[in-house]
Amino acid sequence: MGDQVIRLGFRFAANLQQIHWEKIIENRKRYGVFSSLKDCMSRIKIPQEQLVHLIRMGAFDFTGKPRPRLLWEAFCYAPLSQSDPHQLFEPEIAEIPPLTIEDWPKTEYQYRELDYFGYPVTFDFFDLIPSIPPNRLSSQQMHTAPSTTVLMIGYLCARKPIQTRTGKLLQ
Repeated sequence: MGDQVIRLGFRFAANLQQIHWEKIIENRKRYGVFSSLKDCMSRIKIPQEQLVHLIRMGAFDFTGKPRPRLLWEAFCYAPLSQSDPHQLFEPEIAEIPPLTIEDWPKTEYQYRELDYFGYPVTFDFFDLIPSIPPNRLSSQQMHTAPSTTVLMIGYLCARKPIQTRTGKLLQ
């Protein structure tokens, strides 16, 4: 990811329930930051699907492990999240079997970011376009190509229907 990282609050995550991110914040205030996924799972009893959302949105990227590996560990550490918080000893977890998986491609992270936040945070929308046409025109060059069909690539900020003199909507 590089040296520059943008961190957004839990409230910006589309599918993370407030009750769970409040538990996380309270626990961090009381006992300090989490050292690992296993540490988080043993300190906070959080449903598996909520944990998956946290992993997919990058909450455990600080571990340096790829997200597929973290998802695998979350599955293997599931008994920690389901144990009684008042029991004296943590349940024993067998050694986690190795998971040989290559890092996800960059676009996979980008699409997941769009899915979880609804907008890009660490990239530009134009990064998702496989190839921008070579014969493109910039907005400053549009006047040089009258009566020419062009492909426009840009951000849609607002849409305003405009009627022609005959009353038809401009397409």
